[in-house]
Amino acid sequence: MPACLKCGSEKVIEGRIVGQRWEPVFRPKSLRFWSFSFNGGVFLSDKSFACPVCGLVWSSTPPDELSTFVKKHCRES
Repeated sequence: MPACLKCGSEKVIEGRIVGQRWEPVFRPKSLRFWSFSFNGGVFLSDKSFACPVCGLVWSSTPPDELSTFVKKHCRES
């Protein structure tokens, strides 16, 4: 089990981030207003983690899919 990325606690809980209607996605803040993608973001991993000490919740996404999405749909930062 990984340690918390924010506080380093070992009391991490494994779970899953779920969406209300669709699979959960990561949507960059720099997403262009008129950008359209079928998923609206990059799908998150089925495995996610939460820290009961500091409240941080995190997941992951395939880096190549994230890079492709950002290049296609986001403003340059």
